[in-house]
Amino acid sequence: MLMNLALRAYRMYRWNVLGVAVGAILAAVGTTVSAKVQMNGLFTDHMVLQRGMADPVWGTAAPGESVTVALAGQRVKAVADAKGKWMVKLAPMQATSVGHTLVVRGSKNQVVLHDVLVGEVWLCAGQSNMEFTMMFQHNAMVKINRAKYPNLRLFQVSRIGANHPASTVSADPGKVDPFVETHKTPEAQISGGGWRACTPTSVQHFSAVAYYFGRDLQEKLHVPVGLIEADWGGTQIETWISHGALARDPDGPLFFRRWKQALADYPALLATFNQEMKRYRKIAKTDRSEHKKLPRHPLFPCWSGKTPATSPIIMDPRVYHYGVAHPAGLFNGMIAPLIPTAIRGVVWYQGESNFERGLQYHRLLPLLIHDWRRHWRDPKLPFLIVQLPNIARAKKSLFPGSPKHPYMQDWFASVREAQMQASQTVSHTATVVTCDNKGNNVDIHPQNKPIVGYRLALAAEATVYHQPVVWSGPLYKSMRVLGHKIVVRFTHVDGGLTTRNGKPLNGFAIAGKNGDFVWAGAKIVGRTIVVESSKVPDPVAVRYDWDVFPGANLCNTAKLPASPFRSDSFPVLGDKNR
Repeated sequence: MLMNLALRAYRMYRWNVLGVAVGAILAAVGTTVSAKVQMNGLFTDHMVLQRGMADPVWGTAAPGESVTVALAGQRVKAVADAKGKWMVKLAPMQATSVGHTLVVRGSKNQVVLHDVLVGEVWLCAGQSNMEFTMMFQHNAMVKINRAKYPNLRLFQVSRIGANHPASTVSADPGKVDPFVETHKTPEAQISGGGWRACTPTSVQHFSAVAYYFGRDLQEKLHVPVGLIEADWGGTQIETWISHGALARDPDGPLFFRRWKQALADYPALLATFNQEMKRYRKIAKTDRSEHKKLPRHPLFPCWSGKTPATSPIIMDPRVYHYGVAHPAGLFNGMIAPLIPTAIRGVVWYQGESNFERGLQYHRLLPLLIHDWRRHWRDPKLPFLIVQLPNIARAKKSLFPGSPKHPYMQDWFASVREAQMQASQTVSHTATVVTCDNKGNNVDIHPQNKPIVGYRLALAAEATVYHQPVVWSGPLYKSMRVLGHKIVVRFTHVDGGLTTRNGKPLNGFAIAGKNGDFVWAGAKIVGRTIVVESSKVPDPVAVRYDWDVFPGANLCNTAKLPASPFRSDSFPVLGDKNR
């Protein structure tokens, strides 16, 4: 089972590792600095520019060189500064599916981009449930072969971290090696691919959630849609936040201190691993010749973000270090080079790797949102957040408590609470509930990505494009105690409360002042839920679906699921985890 997971994860990583290795080789050879006019690597054939906004176009040239950008009748000029940087802003344009030609002309050369569309551009970021590609689905090729949408355009940011903010997403692989500790240049160039129209070939290794979101959004808006995918499986939220923002967080010094210690400890861990590998190869060679069962393969040393750990996946330690756990590393390598491109909003699907630090996540998710908005200079930049799904199927729920794993319910549930709370306290955000989307006992990646994309598109349609559609299931509003019962009120009732499977309500629990929750009966009364248990004559708090394996069934008549919630503020396990 473990090795199956390892092989699956390896398939998700192998292209990233290969790209980084190529980059390192080219970096060792060296590069030639060119004074020719060049564009940021985000600008390629088949790209989509954001409609209705002043679109920045930028790149490099010789210091003092005059640069002219022409597109759809516009001609805008700029002069490269002392560092060779230039930028223009195109006037806002209407959406068009007619491909334009964008020309950037300097004194020595010109760059010509073909088939440039204008429409809606979204950045889709996060960890493995966002990275989960179309190829990993059940019946993958059937779904992939249907993906023929010429006005849906795809761009994937290479999965690389960096010590300092990168200046460009380059279509040419490996300008410099961002993993060399001695490299201090803040202008590192990070490799990436170009824009591609959505076809069965181009979509195979693209994010499934992003694809379904973009497909459904385009069908609703009838304009071109561009998707920028920037994700990395297993990553924690702190690697996606800038150094400056983390430094202002109460736990920022702790993140940086742990990281410094991890780098100091790693050589010894790697040396131990190499010695174990020598012994393993020697024993394995003999066992193979004698047809014996091979011993267990040594586990590769890595870093969990808090303590040294091991992984069954063999990968370049620099890739793992600077990508998965490096505080601010992926902001530097994958987000910074996209700024300040004009985008409509961000889809954020992450949280699994912070599952045991829910209280901290309550603070870090809003921090990330405000951090990105500050860098984009857009205080109203929309964020669509995907709430953690049902992590696994369980024969018996762990909620309201389990002597075997009492902590897990709080850990995952607290992150879900943080995700919902972010959308209720930070403006221009929305959280999409996916607790009815199940993984399984060995995989936290639910297969049903179309439903996630569909709900994201609904949320965008309602909260960003202001269309009158029902986009959310019931959300907890308030509760009041009536004798031995608790009456719960909701927002987003939309047509009334019901259950998604036609069965009686489940998943509710109540507690008295002692904080000991017990299962409770629940029934729909108009637009409220009445909860009671004979075991709690004087209830003070109610919870719904507060579990690592949420399986409750409350929804509205649009069949959109209710979000897990709790009315109390009792301490939960994991509150002190940092």
